[in-house]
Amino acid sequence: MTKKIKVKKEGKSRFKKFKNRLSFLIVLVFAAFVFYMGWIQIRIPEGVHALVYTKTGGYDNQLISPGQFVWRWENLFPGNMTLHFIELKNSREEYTMTGYLPSGELYGQYINRPEAFHYTFEVEYRFSIKDESFVSLIESGTYYSQLIEDRNQEYVAATNEIIQDFFKDQDSLNLEGISEAEKMLSLKISESDPRYQLNDLRIISYQYPDIELYEQTRAYFLEELAVLRQAELKTEQIQTELETVTSRKMDLLRQYGEVLSEFPVLLQYYGLDKEKIDPSLFQDFSQASESP
Repeated sequence: MTKKIKVKKEGKSRFKKFKNRLSFLIVLVFAAFVFYMGWIQIRIPEGVHALVYTKTGGYDNQLISPGQFVWRWENLFPGNMTLHFIELKNSREEYTMTGYLPSGELYGQYINRPEAFHYTFEVEYRFSIKDESFVSLIESGTYYSQLIEDRNQEYVAATNEIIQDFFKDQDSLNLEGISEAEKMLSLKISESDPRYQLNDLRIISYQYPDIELYEQTRAYFLEELAVLRQAELKTEQIQTELETVTSRKMDLLRQYGEVLSEFPVLLQYYGLDKEKIDPSLFQDFSQASESP
């Protein structure tokens, strides 16, 4: 009798353990299923971002990056959540700026060093559109791939203009070292457009003329130019005076000619005695007749 009772108790105990284990296994499988359904990261392909849209909450305010752990309970309800996969490229651009300092080519020829005042800057930078900016396009319903390309081109044009203005500024050229210039330029670009993120910037080529030599050459050139200008003005003044004297003599000869035409008898008078007329008059008259 006692043995039968023990067998029944052992059977109930084994069944209870089996039941507990089975329940735990069911709970574990259900928990794993719930975890898998809400695990978003595993559904994102390589090299793309994901934007979550749910019928209960609309679009998320940020993108999900590859490798970022995200678990969403909204995906537990069938048909409630949709993932939009978006490829956000980290764009790379290079900008090269070459030229001469003001009148630098002329000053270089003046000292027989044509390239002495020529400068070259080459900058490489990488950028991408911010997640929140991209999400705002999705929410507004204005997103399409060409729009992103157009905005990227506008950003590149504006950034290149900032780089150009930066290197034209004398204060920027006086910065100590390339690293300091990179920091200042990166700060200016980062503050220019809140929709974009500057990921990297490097000055890969930097060649700028000797400013002290440029200023000295410019001073010498302008000084010599002023001397030449004074000489030209003096020459023009002398030429003007000669033209004035010649014009006066021609007017005098013209007046003599009119008098002789009006009184021909004077020709006979002067022909009889040429000593009564100023000899220089005949000399001037002869030179005027021979001149074309």
